[in-house]
Amino acid sequence: MKPIDYWLNRTDLALTTTMNTVAAALAVGWAVRPATEYLALTEDGHAHLARVGERVAAFREASAAGISPEEYRAAVGVLEQMTLNLESGRGH
Repeated sequence: MKPIDYWLNRTDLALTTTMNTVAAALAVGWAVRPATEYLALTEDGHAHLARVGERVAAFREASAAGISPEEYRAAVGVLEQMTLNLESGRGH
């Protein structure tokens, strides 16, 4: 189990990133605030989100070309274990 300061830092980073993303989306016109507590995508926002989705899908397809689902799962499992090893201090 990770200590509370780890999660507080992660939460702070996530909140900061989210707020910066919201501010940027509002600034470039991809989102509007129909009410204080709500955000809504504009037509440009929906179009941008669709383009991003297409690019992400193409990237995933290109990066996994020639790799079977089993090989992909094994690679992700190895990377996950390596990360856990380093995060737990075993890599020091």
